[in-house]
Amino acid sequence: MNRFLVLIIQIAFSFCATGQTAKYIISLKGFEVGSQTVTQKVNNGITIVEVTSKATVKLGFTYTVSYHQLAQYDDQRLIESRVIIKKNDEIYSTAHTKWVGDHYRVMQDGKTFQIPGELHFATTLLYFKEPSKEHQRIYSEADCTIKLLEKTAAHSYLVSEPQTNRKSKYTYKNGVLNEAVVDHVLIDFVTKLHSYTP
Repeated sequence: MNRFLVLIIQIAFSFCATGQTAKYIISLKGFEVGSQTVTQKVNNGITIVEVTSKATVKLGFTYTVSYHQLAQYDDQRLIESRVIIKKNDEIYSTAHTKWVGDHYRVMQDGKTFQIPGELHFATTLLYFKEPSKEHQRIYSEADCTIKLLEKTAAHSYLVSEPQTNRKSKYTYKNGVLNEAVVDHVLIDFVTKLHSYTP
């Protein structure tokens, strides 16, 4: 039933919403390894962002990682987000964040916990909205953690994890994410804008 309602919402948005699409190239150590497509549709204050990506990585052995996320915002307040990550076509990780009354119910890989208060800036908003000075924290829907966000230069930002030394850099051009250098412990993935359709 829930999947049916999601489908109805998506169909309704496709007819009456304004949208934009960004396509990215994913590279590792200078070599192209995959692609990513991000779409955002807005209708009457409701924003739906969908992220899909697929990359094939060779690090001693070869594996393919696919990522799908669907997030919904009400006037930039996160309402719900679902993330599915697959490795070699098998589910590797799942995350579901949903606003329930006065808190978020989070289910990640079989574990359930709560996040109090409202979340007004999450990683899916990074693609089409350059952070402003009031954004000092950001919620990662895939990791289900709140990270620190700081401006390092004009149109350049750093997202860091409080419990680790991992830091990812995001740069913007004309208000759209132009490049992201994402720290994945031992290696950095680079996501570079290939095309943008407003």
